[in-house]
Amino acid sequence: MSTPKPDRNVQAARRSQSAASDWPKIGLVVGIGASAGGLAAFRTFLTHIPPNTGMAFVLVQHLDPHHPSMLVDLLTPHTAMPVAQARNGDKVTANHIYIIPPDATLTIENGTLQVSQPAPPREHRRPIDTFFASLAKDQGERAASIVLSGVGSDGTAGLRAIKANGGFTLAQAEFDHSAMKGMPTSAAATGLVDHVVPVEGMPEKLAAYQEQLSAISGWRAAQASTENWQAHLTRISALLRGTVGHDFAGYKDNTLIRRVRRRMQVLDFDTVTAYIERLEADAHEADLLFRELLIGVTQFFRDPEAFDALRVTVLPALLKDRGPDEAIRVWVPGCATGEEVYSLAILIKEVMTAANVDLKVQIFGTDLDAGAIAVARAARYRKMGSSISPDRLHRWFADEGEVHCPVKAIREMCIFSVHSIVRDPPFSRLDLISCRNLMIYLNSELQHRVIQTFHYALKPGGYLSSGRQKA
Repeated sequence: MSTPKPDRNVQAARRSQSAASDWPKIGLVVGIGASAGGLAAFRTFLTHIPPNTGMAFVLVQHLDPHHPSMLVDLLTPHTAMPVAQARNGDKVTANHIYIIPPDATLTIENGTLQVSQPAPPREHRRPIDTFFASLAKDQGERAASIVLSGVGSDGTAGLRAIKANGGFTLAQAEFDHSAMKGMPTSAAATGLVDHVVPVEGMPEKLAAYQEQLSAISGWRAAQASTENWQAHLTRISALLRGTVGHDFAGYKDNTLIRRVRRRMQVLDFDTVTAYIERLEADAHEADLLFRELLIGVTQFFRDPEAFDALRVTVLPALLKDRGPDEAIRVWVPGCATGEEVYSLAILIKEVMTAANVDLKVQIFGTDLDAGAIAVARAARYRKMGSSISPDRLHRWFADEGEVHCPVKAIREMCIFSVHSIVRDPPFSRLDLISCRNLMIYLNSELQHRVIQTFHYALKPGGYLSSGRQKA
């Protein structure tokens, strides 16, 4: 008589119990966001998650800022884990649940929760995005984000940050594996959700991912050193070049390795060789890896210090002694979904207005990712919260319900195209190149080639704005 196999919940619990002993080295910090309908989803999740996974859970619910929250009392009966409202300075602990307070902004830094009150005005309040973004930066691959039931798109931008930093992403499914309408649909539409599953199936996915992180810590040392990766990276780059038409041979090894590992973890591959065999047999996987390599994080007026430097030093110099028929030409390579391009357009418009100057401006935004360029051209951005000042929002954007759109005068300054900085001819006669999110991914040889390209593209006396370099 054969022994029956344990059901999936039991298997998940066993995997989680095994992984829990390794906390805090590999324990996940799981951010869970919800809005309307979130209470039922939270209850279902807590009912199915074992109490000793070694994970910590932070629940971010859209709450009425004028009334006390009852979530602690409502959720405590559904789990054996301690449930508490988050307090400023709480050190995140395994097998604990923390809930955002009303009228608060919740973030995490160095594993410690930061609570600030009051929250921003309703139109600028995106608590899920805000927490997810901080979680991505703080925890890296040990961050997991879950987007549950809710209207709107809060959580989508934060989920992008989680994925860009190597973390794990889930979204709530309806009855099958299609996302629920509202927040889960918005998240899934990015193409960056690792799994769209019903709530009761999420604990198993989290446990499997945590188990992979545990296994990979030994695997990295055993067979995935940079030296051992060289032949693999050469083969992977060749496969991508043949399948998607873009060459990543000049990208930093650590960048390629990190993104390949992410795909291996999602697909549960133990060896690079097995993953390469999958790439050879499945063109769709090559496309998914290509998208993984292009994931970046961008927002309007990101890195305010850089924009201040342009406003104070660079743009006044470009306007000085310029004839009325001399257009200002700017290039933003690696522009992703266009936020930096439109930010530059707004900044230039503001500086020209202050100087009582009206010149033609052309800003060229380019990227390898055709999907990102399509978003940039559409210029319809989900409500962006506090990433842009209320004055700029009112002056330069049209409010169209769930989205903000740059006004016509700003859109007309911006031209977007799919372009490879390595393969395609550069633009020319440029006054300014803003390249702050691309060079960090390139090795020194390709960086040198790109700098030569920039030197050719800029006018004498032109400016290059580059970001801080980091590994």
